[in-house]
Amino acid sequence: MEDISKRLGISKKTLYQCFETKDDLIKEVVLTHFGKENEKFSSIKFETTNAIDEMILIFEHILTLLDDLSPTAIHDLKKYHQDLWKYYEVDHKQVIEQNIKKNLETGKSQGLYRESIDVNVIAKVYSNLALFVTDHNFLSQFDLTTTEVYKQIIQYHIFGIASEKGNLHLLTTGLNSRAFK
Repeated sequence: MEDISKRLGISKKTLYQCFETKDDLIKEVVLTHFGKENEKFSSIKFETTNAIDEMILIFEHILTLLDDLSPTAIHDLKKYHQDLWKYYEVDHKQVIEQNIKKNLETGKSQGLYRESIDVNVIAKVYSNLALFVTDHNFLSQFDLTTTEVYKQIIQYHIFGIASEKGNLHLLTTGLNSRAFK
């Protein structure tokens, strides 16, 4: 709390007037972060009318988040703030699944995703694959950064669900994205 108050330029007493404990402060920061992320995922769909382009914007946003993600922060959340980590694993994951499911439905209706995919199954598969980038045991199997592993996951995902029309779109415009470089 002392380090935080110094960085904010306020006294510890002032900080403790806002947050009774360090845990309260961490909870507020994490829940605020998750809330902003949920808003961002929801707003991305309004930035484009194409399901593949929307998915690419989601991928790019997550790549930006991963650039700033501290493995220590994830470790500390899992170890010392298990209630917050459980929130991430359950509630936040459900928000991701809902957004991916909507994208999959849109993509199928646009003919960009294969008609044969089951949106419920694929949304759950994606959300679970996305959790792998926070799993140290999984990541330690590779000589790659978290970002590089996530890029492999998203390429596996998008090329696995794209229809012939979707693959053509990816090849003509989508591959310019950071997600594919």
